[in-house]
Amino acid sequence: MGRSFAAILGGVMFGAGLGFSGIANPVVINNFLDLASPDLDFTLIILFCVALATTTMTYQFILRSRPEPVLDDCFHLPDRTDIDGELVGGAVLFGLGWSLSGLCVGPALAAGVGSYAIALPYLGAVAVGSLGAELFLGKKKDAG
Repeated sequence: MGRSFAAILGGVMFGAGLGFSGIANPVVINNFLDLASPDLDFTLIILFCVALATTTMTYQFILRSRPEPVLDDCFHLPDRTDIDGELVGGAVLFGLGWSLSGLCVGPALAAGVGSYAIALPYLGAVAVGSLGAELFLGKKKDAG
């Protein structure tokens, strides 16, 4: 029960932050990514910098002060550091989709609750793409 509540609370806080910051609005993203735009908007880079600083400090504090997380048996940290084709391909596809639509999954979920109608077809396309990737990569991993 505690893990579910923490997950829901974290999701609501994340969505609220995206909504209050304006990042759920695809126009804000497009105005950041279009360097030639007269309406160049730095909201996104400010959000990234604040999130990176907050996460770095919080992770360092928590990992040094606690032997295990509050709601789990151990910390689940990444153990891979290599860069492979799947990572690069996924990053390229994410970047293309993000720049073309002005949305990524988190802001799209927040926008879908709000008034941005573009989020719903975007989320449908994400679901179809995720299923396709799972089918393709699942077969590839089974064969390899």
